[in-house]
Amino acid sequence: MSRNIELHPNIDSIAFIGPDGHLIIRGYSNRRYRLASITKILTTYVIADAVLAGVLDFEDQVNSPKLKSRNVSFKDLLSHCSGIRPDNLDPIERHKKRIYTNEAFDLAGEALITKLGQDFKTSSVGDLFKEGLGAYLQTSIEFEGSCAASAIGTLDDLISIMNEMRNPTYLDAQTHKQLTSAYLPELEGILPGWGTYKHNTFGIGFEIKGNKQPHWTGSISSPETFGHFGQSGAFIFHDPINMVSACCVTNKDFAPWAKLTYPVLSDKIYEECGLFFDK
Repeated sequence: MSRNIELHPNIDSIAFIGPDGHLIIRGYSNRRYRLASITKILTTYVIADAVLAGVLDFEDQVNSPKLKSRNVSFKDLLSHCSGIRPDNLDPIERHKKRIYTNEAFDLAGEALITKLGQDFKTSSVGDLFKEGLGAYLQTSIEFEGSCAASAIGTLDDLISIMNEMRNPTYLDAQTHKQLTSAYLPELEGILPGWGTYKHNTFGIGFEIKGNKQPHWTGSISSPETFGHFGQSGAFIFHDPINMVSACCVTNKDFAPWAKLTYPVLSDKIYEECGLFFDK
């Protein structure tokens, strides 16, 4: 990596891949970190596994007293438009607003285990990830609790996930496209740490940049860029138009320092790859 990319002291390690497919790593890649909400991507892969196995469909309804609408689907939960609210406060009708919550993913995980039946009643979403995508990519990722935000892993693990996002081989192309395409892009909502957006675009499990500005993936990344960041400070994204992918781990939780640092760092990565923003 060019030395003109200076890492903030809170960023321990970063990796990126440009259009030429060459992987650049700066920092230690085998130390373990909390991945926080990047866990949501991993849980999404587990549920996609179940869809491909015919156990459930993304459109299947999930019934719970935590929901106001009776026709909430797995897709609604994984794209934060089910109406469920943080801390299980009074829910709203589905499809009215994009409300980002851990509760939606935890509910989806519970519903998945129920769908799988008696043979899986002692399993967790973390177990299913470890046996599925985790084994396929040979990651060291472990879930320590919630399927929304409890995963622990290394930069090497994120690089493996990033490569799957960049060139899917575990999921078929159609399913991958479904996960990373905008779902109800017209919904307004708050992107935690960044503010309210008129169009707070998400796919299934993945946040999508859309027309959000400012955005943590910077000003050069395309609207189709998808990924996730976590409260731990870790992030991962892939831009399928410019074929730029990046991930990082940090020694400090997400805070105002990250909001200032990530867009600048992301733009410098694009510039390092020979891509510039036409001002």
